[in-house]
Amino acid sequence: MYQKIVVPLDGSKLVECVLPHMETVAKGCGTEEIILVTVTERIITSSGITQI
Repeated sequence: MYQKIVVPLDGSKLVECVLPHMETVAKGCGTEEIILVTVTERIITSSGITQI
């Protein structure tokens, strides 16, 4: 069914709880890859760029 699954991660414990569920979905669908993407925010101020 799904060949690849993309999972956005923001570093929170809540989002990391989804990983075991994604593994189950991937196995059930015969997925070849699970792609984990780290999502960060940048704030641009007069003193420079800060990542949260």
